[in-house]
Amino acid sequence: MFGIDITHDQLVRIGGVNGNPSPNGGLVTPIGPLGMDAGPRSSFDIAADGTAYAVFNVDALESLYLIDLSRGTATQLGVLGAGGGVSSMAVVP
Repeated sequence: MFGIDITHDQLVRIGGVNGNPSPNGGLVTPIGPLGMDAGPRSSFDIAADGTAYAVFNVDALESLYLIDLSRGTATQLGVLGAGGGVSSMAVVP
C-alpha cells in the first residue's frame, strides 16, 4: 500500500511489500521525494496495472501527475485547471 506524505512531499509505503507486515501495524517507509510541493489538496490512486496517478495543486494550478512507485518522483502529465476544483480522484479500470 502506498500513500503521499504531504508534510515531507514524498511517496511512502504503508506496511511492507506485499502486505507483510500488515499496513494495519502503522509502519510507514519513505520511498522517495516527489520533486515538488504536494500541498494539502492532493489526490492519489493506483490503477489495476500498477500505474500511479496523483492530482496536486502547484502554483494555483491543478495538474495530473504520474508517480513512479519505485523512486517516488512525480511527472506532470497535464494541467486540469485553476486550483480548487479537484477534491478527490479515482482510476477506473
